[in-house]
Amino acid sequence: MKTNSILLIISTSIVVFLAAGFLLYTNNFFDDFESQTFNNIITPIATIFAIIIYLYTLLEIKNQSKIINNNFQFEIFNEKIEKEKLRLENWKLSLNPIDELEEFSQLISESNGLKYYKLYNSIYIKIKESDEYIFDLEKGIEINTHQNKSYVRLIYSLFTINFEIYLNNCSIEQLLKEILHSDLSEFQKKTLNELIILGLLNDYMLIFAHYHGSLKDIKKIDGISIEFSYNEIIYKTKHITSHATVDKDLGLKSSLRDVEFDRLSNFIYKNKIWK
Repeated sequence: MKTNSILLIISTSIVVFLAAGFLLYTNNFFDDFESQTFNNIITPIATIFAIIIYLYTLLEIKNQSKIINNNFQFEIFNEKIEKEKLRLENWKLSLNPIDELEEFSQLISESNGLKYYKLYNSIYIKIKESDEYIFDLEKGIEINTHQNKSYVRLIYSLFTINFEIYLNNCSIEQLLKEILHSDLSEFQKKTLNELIILGLLNDYMLIFAHYHGSLKDIKKIDGISIEFSYNEIIYKTKHITSHATVDKDLGLKSSLRDVEFDRLSNFIYKNKIWK
């Protein structure tokens, strides 16, 4: 926009200058006009034009330099994304498919740093459909690692998955922050963010699909209505932290807030990286 305005000013000035000169010439203005007077008029005008052209040239050089620098940064970010993709494709969950996880052994072997939603969702459904889990949750019964309950071991398996994915996502979160605070154009930032979310965080975003929206489940626990999201397992435990609590008074913990598993999701939605 600024470049177009400068070009318009220069073009208009040149046209006006030439038109004025033409009119003066056709009306014999220069017949008795002294050359010294002419020089005194023309020299400042020519100087002004020279300054305008010089400033415009500097502006163009600056803009071109910025474009080149932005394109260079864009390619560097693109290379980082590709490296992350390769790293996550070769990464495996450290889950031992025995006992309760035996039925998920195939999904565990197929899962990696990019593809884990099917496994996550299958374990989630298994817990949610457990009569024992439903009974203990509604009665507000506390769980711990010493309990010999199938759903409890599955919850701790989810905790392991969350923790490992969280560690992987730390480098992706840093990459998103670098892009956010870079001098890249909005189009370039949007393009890179799409590459990251669709290419590196697709399964992660599926887990949090309804976490920030209005689609929530309501369940009565100890006679109190509690709201929580799809893919969110909540349970009562003595070990509670303020940032991981669905309801502090009831001591309910959320699987999606364990080990700051929701941190990257919160960052993405807070900064409107993905709409």
